[in-house]
Amino acid sequence: MGKKNNEVEDISDRESISSDDEDKPYYGEPLTYDPSFKGPIKNRSCTDVICCLIFVAFCVGLGFIAYYAYTSGDLEKFVYKADSLGQICHVDVENKRYLFYFDYRTCSSNDSLTGFEVTCNTPQVCVEQCPTENFNGNDQQSMYLTNPTNVRWDLFICKYNVNPETSGKEPKELFEDEDCASYYVESSKYNGRCVPDFILQGSSVPADIVNTTLPNNQTLTEEDLDALDSLIAVGNQIASDLQDSWWIILIGLGIAAIVAFVIIILMRWLAKLMIWIIIFGVLILLALTTSYCFVNYFNLLEAEENGQITDYETYDTMLGVWLGFGITLGVLFLIFFLLIIFLRKRIQLAIELIAEASRAIGYMLYTLFWPLIPFVLQLAVLGFWGSLTLFLATISVPIYYVEDAEPNLGVNNGSECIPEDFYALYGNTSNAVCVWGGSYYWEWTIWTYQFYNLFALFWFLNLVIAFGEMSLAGAFAGYYWAFTKPDDIPSIPLIRSVWRSLRYHLGSLAFGSFLIAVLQFVRSILEGLEKKFKGAENPISKFFFKCLKCCFWCLEKFLRWLNRNAYIEIAVYGKNFCSSAKTVFFLLMRNIVRAAVLDGVTSFLLFLAKMTVVLIVIIPAFYFLSGQVTVTDNVVVMPDLNYAWVPLLLIIIGSYVIASAFFGVYDMAVDTLFICFLEDCERHDGSPEKPYYMSKNLMNICGKNNKEMEKAIKQAEKEAKKKEKEQKKKNKNK
Repeated sequence: MGKKNNEVEDISDRESISSDDEDKPYYGEPLTYDPSFKGPIKNRSCTDVICCLIFVAFCVGLGFIAYYAYTSGDLEKFVYKADSLGQICHVDVENKRYLFYFDYRTCSSNDSLTGFEVTCNTPQVCVEQCPTENFNGNDQQSMYLTNPTNVRWDLFICKYNVNPETSGKEPKELFEDEDCASYYVESSKYNGRCVPDFILQGSSVPADIVNTTLPNNQTLTEEDLDALDSLIAVGNQIASDLQDSWWIILIGLGIAAIVAFVIIILMRWLAKLMIWIIIFGVLILLALTTSYCFVNYFNLLEAEENGQITDYETYDTMLGVWLGFGITLGVLFLIFFLLIIFLRKRIQLAIELIAEASRAIGYMLYTLFWPLIPFVLQLAVLGFWGSLTLFLATISVPIYYVEDAEPNLGVNNGSECIPEDFYALYGNTSNAVCVWGGSYYWEWTIWTYQFYNLFALFWFLNLVIAFGEMSLAGAFAGYYWAFTKPDDIPSIPLIRSVWRSLRYHLGSLAFGSFLIAVLQFVRSILEGLEKKFKGAENPISKFFFKCLKCCFWCLEKFLRWLNRNAYIEIAVYGKNFCSSAKTVFFLLMRNIVRAAVLDGVTSFLLFLAKMTVVLIVIIPAFYFLSGQVTVTDNVVVMPDLNYAWVPLLLIIIGSYVIASAFFGVYDMAVDTLFICFLEDCERHDGSPEKPYYMSKNLMNICGKNNKEMEKAIKQAEKEAKKKEKEQKKKNKNK
């Protein structure tokens, strides 16, 4: 081991905080005083230029893929539905926009309903218009038997290659062979499909169809369509609720933003009180629950001694349960109590840093609205990725398979086929069919482009997050390193930080976000492989996948933590990513206990703050939406909602997202001030040449002060008072 640094004061023995442990060589040497450093470096150069060039080249490649996808793909394949042959209505089947189902009952079976997806195991064809009247094939069969010329062949809806009038088949045979629909009802277009009007309108099945005999001796009842009716009705009702309650949702989200804003401002004064109340509340709760468990344990022992126990099996079980819970909770209480005793100064430091972050935000309130910019950028990234994914997905070919092939036909059932070629060879000599298997085929280039696009999604999203963090870090670092606050705080610090991040450190942002993107990409591949082999997996492969996913998850969390702190270092000193990550990692390792305590206290406090915002918004919203608040009846008209939980759920999600955005700024402020505080402790000693930049409250907690400076200030104050008295005497003499 190398030479050790000077011994530092231990916090458990003295009322000061200097360092967590003795500095060790593998944690690096403490930072030294730099007389030229006065806050975020202004004269800096571009960092990680090679990474920046690689990122630009990657963007060029993505631009090529986007050009190919937007020029070769056809989004109408997603707008319009596919028939049984995999052909897209209005795209592959011209002038026929809507999908028609031969038998609606197959869409209502439980096997056909998965969430909000509807699949129908019945022939499906594209039609130019949805049926405008009811049709029962039995009526046409009766006409055919009486007088074939009376049959309304124009009412038949059949497969594309079937002409019912010239097919030579009776109507009954057309229905049995599923060449034509045996019945249908008056329908309207709904999401690219023909859906019965009575379902869309929420009415009953038409009398001339319900419970009447259909071809093949089948009947159509109300119960046959209950599932499909309910699914579509629920969808319509939810859409109607959102349309009627949009203004309530916006008001709720607006209140959430106001509440979050107020809480952040109040934290300057309430943070200390809130945290100590929580800490002592947890202690009291652990003490009470421990006591309760042991009281029940001893009561059971006393009952056994008095002969009051009849069921000894239950007695033994409950005796062990109460004893186990009592011991566990008692140990937790002891550990928590000892942690508070020995880490009280570090907890005070964490609380003071949280209050200092609130003061910093108070001087720069506009930083609270900064998350809007990264949010909009992330939406743009998601929109671009989604559109590119869809356009690439449309560059595909449906896969067809052979069914009902005779043994001597020369082709096997389940083998792939091309409909045009298949029917040209076997259409007149066999009953075999070439049907769509429900899937599409992508060439390997499309798969490559999709993976490229997926990686671009991860990279760009993490780049936007990194950009937002570095921009805020530069602004809050400017606050900390202002010796006299607020006079020395730089003007428009956030805009200056944004400019520095984009002008000099795009390569570093790309580098850090690339590392996270790689891990996320690998994790997504593992998720896909696990789902693909889920049916055939054995315990060993399952264990292997779980271990890999856990390892990559932990590695991603560590890299996110390291990147976040590295961005703070880059924002202040303008160094490259690797150098900054190394410096800040060693800095935090030299103060690992402080870092752990601060992270735990901050995370817990911000979580409670987020929950507070959500509860403050959601409780009155619940009573208002459920109609239990009548005070506002004369002011606003409450909409009649089918499902009050729909706007309520959106308010909950939106409130949490808004609170996370606001408190994300707060969290970044705490982390930045903490890094600056640690560097301040190592670089300065409180002398006139090396004064501390931290606030007086932080210096009091740490047992530090700018002694010579305080003397100079007191001396200056005395001289000022002396001059003031002399001036008053002169004025009196005059």
